[in-house]
Amino acid sequence: QGHKVVVSTIHSFCQDVMRNFPEKFIAYKASAPIDDVDSLEILKNILTLEVQKKNIEFLTNDFDPFLYLRDIKSRINTLKQEAISPQEFEIIIKKQAEDYQEILSEIKPTLKKYETTKDTQKKHIKKLFELNHLYKIYLETLKKEEKYDFSDMINYVVEVFSQDEEVKYFYAEKYQFIMLDEFQDTNNAQNKIID
Repeated sequence: QGHKVVVSTIHSFCQDVMRNFPEKFIAYKASAPIDDVDSLEILKNILTLEVQKKNIEFLTNDFDPFLYLRDIKSRINTLKQEAISPQEFEIIIKKQAEDYQEILSEIKPTLKKYETTKDTQKKHIKKLFELNHLYKIYLETLKKEEKYDFSDMINYVVEVFSQDEEVKYFYAEKYQFIMLDEFQDTNNAQNKIID
């Protein structure tokens, strides 16, 4: 009886979905996977161009233009893992700006703390908008070059599950019970697959 139990990681489950329904993942199958080094190289090229165009001011440094490169990659990966698109991220940033305005309104404008808080908030919001700008270009570049990174695989399956009843119900019937180990380590994209 124990041999009937399917044990897999979420990533291998996604690979199984893609193997069983290849016609639903044609764009994905035509793409080539990239690793962390390739991903950093793509982001480095994007950052170089955007700094030259003066679109990036806060996520670079005069002495080392790539000082924040690994942080940028990490943040983009987190956004992908949480299944947050650039459009959704922009809404989150605008909400954060509104929250900052509310916090600022509670400080007396004559106090020194007011200006410091205002400057810190303004800089943070600009950094977030710059990150979102790089995120958009990164996604566009991957699409144009027909490449995908590790986080994309899960997001492709999430997208198919959300749009295709056939695939979703196939797995809902196949697996009557699911036990998820180490649930605290799952991210939003993974949770959408489990749901």
